[in-house]
Amino acid sequence: MNMARFAIVSGLYTEEQVKRPEFVTCLRGAYTKPRDYGVGATELKEFWSAISDHPFATTNLITSVRNPVYRYVLNILSTTLVGRKSGENKANWIELLIMMCRVQNREMNLATVLADSFSRGRRGGHRAGLDMGPYITRIATNLGVLDKYLPEFLHEGPKTATFGLKKLQQAGIVSWQEPYGWEPIRQGPQVQPPEGHPAEDVMIQIEPTHRQRPPYRHELPAR
Repeated sequence: MNMARFAIVSGLYTEEQVKRPEFVTCLRGAYTKPRDYGVGATELKEFWSAISDHPFATTNLITSVRNPVYRYVLNILSTTLVGRKSGENKANWIELLIMMCRVQNREMNLATVLADSFSRGRRGGHRAGLDMGPYITRIATNLGVLDKYLPEFLHEGPKTATFGLKKLQQAGIVSWQEPYGWEPIRQGPQVQPPEGHPAEDVMIQIEPTHRQRPPYRHELPAR
């Protein structure tokens, strides 16, 4: 099947959405070399510097991200769309791209990401696998497979792994003390005073720059 058909049967997009021009022309990936419909290290570095305490590098630690909601979403992406092949506390380029598009309200074709994850399979050990059970069930249902092969006669796959409280605490997402809740958002780095203005007039950067989107609640990724 083509990408539009895959996007529909996987449940990521509707028939109306794949007919939009943006489905073909929006971003699809992050690459080291310039490619159509992709971003490079420059954009990812700029976005990473806006959300993290550490500089952009070959290894970007999720725990260095200042917003706990962003840290949570990056962890979820590793098992639902990307199938991260690196460590549990590392965010790769495609995860950063998805987060960047969501925060900056930019269009991205998630079906291409999922199709690439399917083709790569599991990498990096049992803790870096892609949980494909829900996708396989939805695809089989939309293609009529379960009408011919009844679910009660099929072999059950591996159970879905869950994020326990301790794992969320170790990832810096949930507080260690009761009552448990989101970790507080850490403030950004000190802003250098512009020329012609006294240093005491410059505060810690809380407002976003002209290339950032304010992290309002309605712009956060859906649960």
